[in-house]
Amino acid sequence: MKYINSLLFLCLTLTIFAKNTPQDTIILNRMLHPTDSIEMKIESNSKFLIHYIHKGQTLYSIAKYYGLEVADIYYFNPTLKINVPLAYPIKIPVTKKEIYWYKNKKFTDWRAIEVVYIVKPKDTFYKIAKRHLNMPIDSLKAMNCIDTNTLEIGDKLVVGYIDIDGLPQRIGVRAWLPPNLYGGYKSLRE
Repeated sequence: MKYINSLLFLCLTLTIFAKNTPQDTIILNRMLHPTDSIEMKIESNSKFLIHYIHKGQTLYSIAKYYGLEVADIYYFNPTLKINVPLAYPIKIPVTKKEIYWYKNKKFTDWRAIEVVYIVKPKDTFYKIAKRHLNMPIDSLKAMNCIDTNTLEIGDKLVVGYIDIDGLPQRIGVRAWLPPNLYGGYKSLRE
């Protein structure tokens, strides 16, 4: 009986989605979708995700999605204005703990947003894997199904994943700031 109920549910679900074209199918209001990827940039040994603003997104919703406060976004994006245009890139600070470097049993494909690194001049597998990400070179190659040692400028390498629901709530950027910068951050928040 359990098998029949499961089969009926599956048939009903397939029937509903078969009538919808991809344009009609809506995934619940999410900041990112499983088909998206997000770029990682590395500046002065700090890691940032680059989020491009889409229609309907606000700085508040973006901040909450990434576990930040709006003041944190302004801190890391000093040229940011109040009226942010669509497709504007916003830097989001991340730590190593907030990115899944490997898929595990709890982390399924439909919950995974790929984090990609775009190869720049003078980048090597060693520099990207060891210096920037502190991961084995073989793991980086395996994640990207690469068996050569050559990289081309502009190549996109998958370097990890974030959860579709975003990052956990953090206590501002204070965790990343050296003590001499706390005052500037505090005045920005007031």
